[in-house]
Amino acid sequence: MNLLNQFFALTNLSETMTNATTEQITEAITEAVGTAGEAVTETVTDAVNQIVGGGFRPEAFIENLKYMGAGMIGIFLVIGVIILTIMLLGKLTAPKKQDEEEE
Repeated sequence: MNLLNQFFALTNLSETMTNATTEQITEAITEAVGTAGEAVTETVTDAVNQIVGGGFRPEAFIENLKYMGAGMIGIFLVIGVIILTIMLLGKLTAPKKQDEEEE
């Protein structure tokens, strides 16, 4: 039953966060998590303060595109190596074909 109460509290938290101030969000988090989750409350409150206080930088996404692109290229290269390895193993382990004249 306690888990169900926490679920409803978190649902109320998401509704509160849509049009709320930082203090209201902190209150809702504290209510949803309870006293055992004070560290979680502090972490979420810090994140909310950073977002509300201008800590979110959309230009950082543009700066990180080169790293995301390098990661995607790496993924495609690894997939290509796996495909080529499977094709090579398929050719090396395929049964030998006999000519019709030998039969």
